[in-house]
Amino acid sequence: MGGPKMKTIKYLSSLFLFAFLLNNLGAQEVIIKKEDFASKDDYKIAKEYLSKAEEYYALGRGGMKSALDFYLKVYQYIPNHAMLNYKIGSCYLHSIQKVKCLDYFKKAYSLNPTIQPDIVWNLATGYHLNADFDKAIEFYTKYKNQLSPSDLQQKRKEIDKRIQECNNGKELIKNPIRVFIDNLGPNVNTMAPEYSPLISADESMLLFTSRRPDTYGGGSDPDDNLYFEDIYVSYNDGNGWSLAKNVGKPLNTKNNDATVGLSPDGTQLFTFNGKVNNGDIYVSKLKGSEWTAPDDGPLKKYINTEFHETSASFSFDGKTMYFVSDREGGFGGHDIWVSQWDK
Repeated sequence: MGGPKMKTIKYLSSLFLFAFLLNNLGAQEVIIKKEDFASKDDYKIAKEYLSKAEEYYALGRGGMKSALDFYLKVYQYIPNHAMLNYKIGSCYLHSIQKVKCLDYFKKAYSLNPTIQPDIVWNLATGYHLNADFDKAIEFYTKYKNQLSPSDLQQKRKEIDKRIQECNNGKELIKNPIRVFIDNLGPNVNTMAPEYSPLISADESMLLFTSRRPDTYGGGSDPDDNLYFEDIYVSYNDGNGWSLAKNVGKPLNTKNNDATVGLSPDGTQLFTFNGKVNNGDIYVSKLKGSEWTAPDDGPLKKYINTEFHETSASFSFDGKTMYFVSDREGGFGGHDIWVSQWDK
């Protein structure tokens, strides 16, 4: 790819379903009473579990997994506690097992329909995740109807978008397509998060982002208490993928470094730098067998702004770039934009 100038064109469509998952982390504490337990010992054990769960929950997204483990232990003693069910649902909603949130949100709602201001929204999201589109539309509409005029003005676009997604889903499931999804195995996947995979055109190289203990510098992100993101690489020799390795410097630093996009010829890697302008896209070039230090020079004028730019993808000829930004002029939140290289 190359060229002296790029022109940014209007966004194509809104990005992902769950841009606002963090809204429900300000929930009240779970209060338990001795009389709700069969014995004092049960109450004491549950109270200790609950204390640990609440401590992890207060950490935000990075504490959700540990919080869930302890909340589920408490749940064994008091399954009919509205706030406990709400928080278990919230933890699942922030996990890779999002579909499990529905049962707990349903129970919390049945026990106390006003348990939290966003319970109806979360119920709608749970139904949406489980492809129960009619129920999701019912609760999105219910949530919409209970908002004040000022809140409705702020949230109408997102609610209407969700409802449209449900209507689209209803049409798509009328003609299902059979697909097979295989796990790449332990050479690539670990207990840590792995995401944003990029594969070269000849399918010989896989680059992806992970948050593992061997992150370059060994630090953790204070925003979520997870290890900093790093870029990893695995190669396919025709017999399978090799053991993934941290690519190290210069692609990885002591902060978050994530894969964003790969040019069709595999010679330019686009990465995310979260420390500049609320997040910008950088580019690194493959020189022989080494990657250059990521730089935003080619993207500074037309792609990167003071807003949040992430996730890029390219046409096969490398002349069209689709990327994500929350810049002004979109539908709201993060939208997909397109930029083309001039001849």
